[in-house]
Amino acid sequence: MLSPFPFHTQLRDHFKQRERTWKWFSEQQVKEEQAKAHRTALLKNTYRLDPATYAHAYASAAQAVKALNIDAQVTLYQEQNTAQLNAGISILGKEAHIVLSGRLMELLTGKELLALLGHELAHYLFYTLEDGEHEITNRVVYAIANDERSEDVHVETARLYSLYMELFCDRGAMLAAQDVEAVLSCLIKMHTGLAQVNTASYVQQAEEVVHAANDGSEGATHPENYLRCLALHYWHLDPAGSMERIERLVRGPLDINNLDLFRQKELQALTHEVLVLAVKPGWIFSTAVAALCRSYFPDLKRRPDTFVTETLREQVGTAAKDTRNYLCYVLLDVARCDSAQEEVPLGHILELAELLGLTPEFDAILREELKLGARELKQLKDRAMEGLSKMKDVGEESLQEE
Repeated sequence: MLSPFPFHTQLRDHFKQRERTWKWFSEQQVKEEQAKAHRTALLKNTYRLDPATYAHAYASAAQAVKALNIDAQVTLYQEQNTAQLNAGISILGKEAHIVLSGRLMELLTGKELLALLGHELAHYLFYTLEDGEHEITNRVVYAIANDERSEDVHVETARLYSLYMELFCDRGAMLAAQDVEAVLSCLIKMHTGLAQVNTASYVQQAEEVVHAANDGSEGATHPENYLRCLALHYWHLDPAGSMERIERLVRGPLDINNLDLFRQKELQALTHEVLVLAVKPGWIFSTAVAALCRSYFPDLKRRPDTFVTETLREQVGTAAKDTRNYLCYVLLDVARCDSAQEEVPLGHILELAELLGLTPEFDAILREELKLGARELKQLKDRAMEGLSKMKDVGEESLQEE
């Protein structure tokens, strides 16, 4: 049996904690008049495929239903007046209405059509898992994201939810077809329109793209096709151990410009940890610096026992460029907050920036903000480090654990 992605489960648990919201959406059902209107709209814009005429397609649908262990009643349609290759599903109770677009029936082999139907029916499976809780989550997340009052973080959360659902359904295609080549070739044909494709060559091409730059998916509802194929390839090779690798493919590095609900908390925790290190020396934690820190976190306290860890270095090192720049500005705020301390805090912050691997970014920001030339920057840094070395307790407040 397929399992939802950790992101799906995490989001489901997040919304279940909001009991009133969860209860309201749990009680909402598709009314019969809504279902009737949807069926009518389908009939107006499609050609319903007759089971006798298209027996092979319905046989494939039945095979996918059995493989996914669902109870869907499948009806197939061909969309009218479009040449675009696509497929979609509408779920009304136990009815699964699958609409095919373009010349898919001609283009796909039997195994590839089975994979396609398996993908669409995996949407049905997803909605029935865990007593339908993921279908409820689906409605909650999109209702919030589509509200004009919603923040960017809610829109990004819904986007990622959709991307992971498509990857889940690609696994459903694999479960139905039992042939990774068929699933991959189906995906490639759908996006190229080619009758003959080389899946191994395309996977290699996808690897080259990710090796050059892995910034995560920019897809609005579906991951880019090369990411889908690569994620499926990784999962096929190592179902148990590929999750972290696939997560990096989809989400990319921690980017302050694209935060979902959970990465927002991750960035908050990272900011907190960096600030605590920034104010580790007792002498730096003046009234002005304390006020600055508490503007970020009202309950922030000094922790003299904290150190720069390898985990933190890796977290900062793998973050996106804008996130690293943001951390540098946080550090610069601490360094420049209290003019009464002159340049000594800057020495401590320069040391911390170096330990975090932020020196190039921090130096560039320091030059830009203070309008310094290269020589002036060096002189400032030298003075700051000299001042730091004169602090009596600096040895007792090392940023690195002995």
